[in-house]
Amino acid sequence: MCHVMVPNTRDTTGVTMKKLLLAGLLATGSALLPASAHITLLQNEEVVISTTDLGGGVYMLEGRGGNIGISVGDDGVFMIDDQFGNVAEAILDAVAEVTDAPLSYVLNTHWHGDHTGGNAAMAAAGATILSHDNVRARLKTSFEVEGSLEEKSSALPVLTFSDTTTFYWNGHEIHVFHFANAHTDGDALVHFRDLNVMHLGDTLFSGLFPFIDLTGGGTVDGYLDAMETGLRIAGPE
Repeated sequence: MCHVMVPNTRDTTGVTMKKLLLAGLLATGSALLPASAHITLLQNEEVVISTTDLGGGVYMLEGRGGNIGISVGDDGVFMIDDQFGNVAEAILDAVAEVTDAPLSYVLNTHWHGDHTGGNAAMAAAGATILSHDNVRARLKTSFEVEGSLEEKSSALPVLTFSDTTTFYWNGHEIHVFHFANAHTDGDALVHFRDLNVMHLGDTLFSGLFPFIDLTGGGTVDGYLDAMETGLRIAGPE
């Protein structure tokens, strides 16, 4: 849901894809830049929030930063990622155009600011923030979380998981599980099992060479494992 799945073009040993990733790291150096360098560029862009209906009460919101997923229904709004703080109001407005249900949960797929920057605003709107253990740990000391000490505290997830968790929400089984050391050390894949819809965070960049946050615990091997896992559990649609 966050990024379009692509055909599996690697060879059976995974060597071809690994060589491409390593070659890109060496040739471009872009994956070695701090996450903040990429995030600063994104924050300066103008933003328009667009909404795509994926069926079953699940929508994708596109704006500035990582795509957002929402599940809406009688149980409330379950949101996946929340982009930057300065677009939080626009995101909440976009959600309100889809549903009048309250915002209940926000799940961060990892700790980068274009996926967690709206945490404080979403918490103020009534959401419970949740993530992998490592996401909370990194946000707690991150310079990317701006504002007063109180605002920084409100941006931290209050529920965390170490390996896997499942939400039975709005009639769906939403399975969330951790990828070890992929894009970062706190990545989560979110799978709506009955809808064949996934939110992959930044473990897949559609049409772009992937960014691996080496200083944030990411690794090439882990990134490959994450993409292969996504491909394996994805249906043909």
